Amino acid sequence: MYLDFYEIFQGVNRVEPWSIDSLATYFNMPAKCFAEVAPGVILVIQKWAEQPIGYLMRGSIFFVNERIAVRGMPKIMYGRVYQEGTPAAVVAEQELLSCLKHDSIIFEEKLDGVNIRMYCVREKTYFATRMKYDGYSEKGDFIFGNMARDIVKKKYPGAYELAASGDVPIFEMLSPRFDYLTIKAKQDDLFLIDVLRQNKFLQREEKEELAQQYHLKVPRIISKINRDLSSKQFLKEVKRLEHYAHQLGIEGVVAKAFAGESDQVFLKVKTQDVRTEHWGTMGIPRRFIVEAIRNLRAESTRDEFVNRELALDKIVEELADDFIITEKNTQKIEQYYNEEYAIAKTELDAINRAESLLKENRFKSKKELALATKSESTLVRHFLFKFWTDERLSGGEPNE
Repeated sequence: MYLDFYEIFQGVNRVEPWSIDSLATYFNMPAKCFAEVAPGVILVIQKWAEQPIGYLMRGSIFFVNERIAVRGMPKIMYGRVYQEGTPAAVVAEQELLSCLKHDSIIFEEKLDGVNIRMYCVREKTYFATRMKYDGYSEKGDFIFGNMARDIVKKKYPGAYELAASGDVPIFEMLSPRFDYLTIKAKQDDLFLIDVLRQNKFLQREEKEELAQQYHLKVPRIISKINRDLSSKQFLKEVKRLEHYAHQLGIEGVVAKAFAGESDQVFLKVKTQDVRTEHWGTMGIPRRFIVEAIRNLRAESTRDEFVNRELALDKIVEELADDFIITEKNTQKIEQYYNEEYAIAKTELDAINRAESLLKENRFKSKKELALATKSESTLVRHFLFKFWTDERLSGGEPNE
């Protein structure tokens, strides 16, 4: 599945026409995993946990009118050594080890940040996360893609040229603002972790050449295996790498390998202390729950985020890849979500009130707006002035 997935993905070009139902049928996935997130843009928003293809498809983007597909970044498994009961993890480890009959396995440093794909459609550059096809939102709210856009503009303008060539550079974005992550970054930065060309991953050597050509950073190689290994021998190597990663002060490593001209297969290895923190009996640490909630809030509309049942399902689904979800953990997740929910609901109510007032009244100046709405809350007035100003700017009217 992992090694030939690019062929499956390329085959979608034979599907006519592209729609949620036709894509779901072709990939043999439930239609609920797909959503039209903008006119003519279909995104895979949920993984299908029962099948490996679900972990490979999440975040994939389909521009219906342009017939352009942008592959998602796979959800990387731990492998059979830690997830024996997860079919996708077992398949991933088996295929990774099969690569040793053809080539080597490299272990890159696992960076603790946010995954960003950069791509071009009709000369427009997009910055995608797994749950958003671009880094802009309707009201201009901050989300990760916007942050990556700023870093590229300031530090790595060569990435625009790489994306314009048709390749899809994939970055890990680091920031000291991500204070809820295990490994704290010292500055905003981007590392080129992978590159897709015609929806197939390039090998390490090609990635390094592109990084040098376009002045980008790549993660360092921590180790390399050049000999055939059994599962038992691989487990021993994983344990050695855990210890080494701990000594280096990093979160872990990511194993990457190809079998001949096949696609890339991934596996992650995290240090024992990180896994203990994730899977221990003390429950899920608060910062990881908060991270999952913040990610969902940044990558959803306000209406979606305050849909309690849907939001909690997505948060639990995200955390379930790295943690054991117990009843105690579920209660903890709901508690922290309720805190963010209250903030988001207050904002949504204020937005709805502001939009209603602007619809009912035609304010000619800021002064008139201020006098007429002085009894409204500070938050309602904030959105009133923002929307009123946006409307004037977009309509070319004087902004008094």
